[in-house]
Amino acid sequence: SFTGFSGTAVRILDADGTHRVVNSRFIKNEASTSGVGALSVSTSNAVLEHCTFINNKTTSGSTEQVIVTGGSLQLLNTLVAGSGVGVSASGAASLSGVSSFAEGQTLTGTGNLSGTSDCEVHQEGWIGDGSACRGAGASSATVIDVDWDGESRPSSSSDIGVDQFVDSDADVLSDSWETATVCYLTSL
Repeated sequence: SFTGFSGTAVRILDADGTHRVVNSRFIKNEASTSGVGALSVSTSNAVLEHCTFINNKTTSGSTEQVIVTGGSLQLLNTLVAGSGVGVSASGAASLSGVSSFAEGQTLTGTGNLSGTSDCEVHQEGWIGDGSACRGAGASSATVIDVDWDGESRPSSSSDIGVDQFVDSDADVLSDSWETATVCYLTSL
């Protein structure tokens, strides 16, 4: 969580090449005067792969989570949930999604979930057992074989977002959530 004067936790400005942000979560960042809550792409080409954005905001009323104002941005297996506008493009900027989710909007591209899907995303970035994001991810040219907390991710039909739901003790609770919350796997 970050509160900045002009906001934006991450800005991608370099026009050379394609920039990738992988297995990253952006939660409760706040732009206090301008900018965007979490990520801004300008005059660049960027890919967000297996990222999760939750409740990033700005007080200026502009896009609250992710914006592309120049160049292109592709969301691949990325989840955007929470308050306000999720993802937007302005001017000649290009925005597309592949097997991604943005709450309240349906991204252009292939395999994207409807913005009204129930993704059961927790405030820390974990997804629930009944999440529409489970198994909805696309295969990628670059295999991301573990999620943000080290759990194995399959090469096809992975989960959308930073978390790969794993429930080794079959109690409908994510192993990573159980370990972080009660420090061991058990039926709660």
